[in-house]
Amino acid sequence: VRGTNPFTGCDSFTTFMVLVDDSLNNMKIVGDTSLCAGECSILMASGRAHTYYNWHPSVGLSCTICDTVRACPDTSTTYWAVAIDDIGCKDSVSIRVNVHPVPTILVNPNPAIVCRGKPTQLWATSTNTDTTTNVYTWKPNLFISCDTCNNPIITDTANIVYRVTGTSFFGCHDSMDVKVSVLDTNLNTISLDTNICENGTALLIATSKSLVSNL
Repeated sequence: VRGTNPFTGCDSFTTFMVLVDDSLNNMKIVGDTSLCAGECSILMASGRAHTYYNWHPSVGLSCTICDTVRACPDTSTTYWAVAIDDIGCKDSVSIRVNVHPVPTILVNPNPAIVCRGKPTQLWATSTNTDTTTNVYTWKPNLFISCDTCNNPIITDTANIVYRVTGTSFFGCHDSMDVKVSVLDTNLNTISLDTNICENGTALLIATSKSLVSNL
């Protein structure tokens, strides 16, 4: 900066430095951006040392003035971290955390009854995710035509309880038990013929050799 006296022509000058703070341009947030409902993610904002961070929105966050926060959103949310450094410069960076639904598994029929000699088909579906893209697994792999499909056929070998797990495209999963009972359809004995008076009643008893079931 130079100053000149218009009457005498004398002049003088001085210099000063202008500091441009560009370190905030390196801000970033790292963390898991894909969650299943009910899960949390650790989000870490970084940039210049000794920088103050202010997070918003605050929903689902463990802290709003930290560089590292625990985020547990109920729905997909975009979080912003606003930074203020020691000379008052500001900048912000954002990250979107996507929340995916956990499959709600239904099996029909459940419980399942298998008549002796007549295999039965089970159908597993999900009420809130795409059944066609879900992966289903059945355990144990016994007396079942397929342990990685949603519509296996079960045989009448024995009573059993299956555990079916449905996993969505995003890796979210849910499980449930399916109880299978095997019954014998052979009628073995029935009460003898009996006579009753008009408007009277009689007790008739039928028995079979059904195996002990899960019912």
